[in-house]
Amino acid sequence: MDRKIEQKLIDNLKKTGLSQEESRIYLTLIQHGKKGTYVKDLTRHTSIERTTIYSLLKRLIKKRCVIEAEQSNAPKNAKIFIALSPINFIKKVLEEKERQLKDLKELELILADKLEKLFQMSVEYPIEELNEFLKPYLKPLIEKGWKIISQIIEKSEINFGFEAYDCILLSPDAKIIKDSGFIAFKFDYEIENDNNSIDFIINLLRRKGKEEIINKGIGVKDVKLTDSKIKIFGKIFPSFKIEFLFNQNNEYQELTKSIILPIKKKIFFIWTETHEILKEIVEVVFKVENIKI
Repeated sequence: MDRKIEQKLIDNLKKTGLSQEESRIYLTLIQHGKKGTYVKDLTRHTSIERTTIYSLLKRLIKKRCVIEAEQSNAPKNAKIFIALSPINFIKKVLEEKERQLKDLKELELILADKLEKLFQMSVEYPIEELNEFLKPYLKPLIEKGWKIISQIIEKSEINFGFEAYDCILLSPDAKIIKDSGFIAFKFDYEIENDNNSIDFIINLLRRKGKEEIINKGIGVKDVKLTDSKIKIFGKIFPSFKIEFLFNQNNEYQELTKSIILPIKKKIFFIWTETHEILKEIVEVVFKVENIKI
């Protein structure tokens, strides 16, 4: 057999779960048909050492693609090994994969939610481990059942020097989009009415937000962040209309609400599943910043 054809067949057999050497032995036995052959002949055809072939044959028998002949006419009663039908073997592999897939689907239905909750508990930040700047804003939420699963602190030395505090929160009231985002940019000067600095942060958020959502691995192929406005507690604030385009869809979907809050020396960017959950975080920020509601 041509070596390229042989290697292609071996590569295909490996997709069933066989190793390179197992595939080579099985292919050799297939070529010997129903008569099979013995280990010495397999060694000659495959260049695999005799002692190794015995252990590989045991594995192939266990995988139900090779059998040992009951009687042997080979010299010195050498054992004969026979390949079982490749079609039947592949069918058995397919049936096993389908069974495993069914088991995984059942596991998803029964345990996925419980396992996810356990995972979130294992990465949850307790109040005492929160950054001191974040504690006043996040402690009231934790006390109401929110969970903090990520906190990243960064400092920027580029033009607009600031500190950035980036957190991921889990709201107890979220139904589909469990994550909520809380980002605070802290400056060393009054930023509230500085349009240049605010525009810089808005453009930074737009670029960073799109990249992070697409790279999150949740099946999103594109994101639109359109400048918008939102009304909360009787006040109008800048916002993004965030629209997701999923791999299996052709239409963009708006699944979250967001707000941008320039307050004194800080800019807060918050996004959540619903307007009501958004208000819950904004209310805490306003209380910490002594803004009347």
